[in-house]
Amino acid sequence: MFSSIPMDTYLIMLVLSLLHITLPTGVTAFTGIVGQANGFLAMLMIGIGFELRLEKSQVSGILKAVIIRYGMAILFAAFFYFLLPLPLEVRLVLVIIAFAPISAVCTAFTQKCGGNVAMSSTLNSLSILISIVLMTSLMAVLKIA
Repeated sequence: MFSSIPMDTYLIMLVLSLLHITLPTGVTAFTGIVGQANGFLAMLMIGIGFELRLEKSQVSGILKAVIIRYGMAILFAAFFYFLLPLPLEVRLVLVIIAFAPISAVCTAFTQKCGGNVAMSSTLNSLSILISIVLMTSLMAVLKIA
């Protein structure tokens, strides 16, 4: 658990928050500036890691994974929207989140588990494209903006 710096930082900040301990203004000012670069860095990493290599042998596996992934997203979205006893705003956010792209770390985990890294990478890139279209469409249809 303590091998991931982001996770360790998150846990430390959670404990500090629970104890009502605040960081010095200089620290929060600096981290605020660094944090504002997050959006740019995320888009840069997506651009660097974006790769679509469709091999004929992998097409059926990728298609099956996409159908399962977005089929489950539809089921989760329906559950969130129709069955959760939460305010409408929260349910709408959960519906949008259900269609988020596959995490970028999935390819690394696939490699650690000895899986097909090329297929995982292609599926990851494909999910970014599909999710951008679906999430944008949902936001337009549900009038969220």
